Amino acid sequence: MKDIICELYDTVKEYGASRANGKDMESVDVFKNKCVEETCNYTSGVIGLRDAIYTVGDILEEDLENKSYKGIIPLGNPNLKAALFVARVEQDTVHFCTYAKEGLISQHMAKKAADMLKNALK
Repeated sequence: MKDIICELYDTVKEYGASRANGKDMESVDVFKNKCVEETCNYTSGVIGLRDAIYTVGDILEEDLENKSYKGIIPLGNPNLKAALFVARVEQDTVHFCTYAKEGLISQHMAKKAADMLKNALK
């Protein structure tokens, strides 16, 4: 199974051309420093994860075979910014990773998106 950071890197390249900063996309190692990766206990399974995602954002791609989702979470005051994420169910845990393009002043958008997703999973 593909590493979740590499999967998010490919997702940003595929879906987030306007959401990816050129310097962030130089390599997976550089990209890894801009991502927020978290794990939390979750026993509601894949369908419960899907329902939780829909409370904070939208699903771009669903892979039931690998129990993973790729999606987008709107952020910012009028929801004009967005973070991309990849979430995967692994036994009784959910492993997810978020990325958001930052401007000149870092607003920690990827961390905010990760917190929103984590709160939705509670």
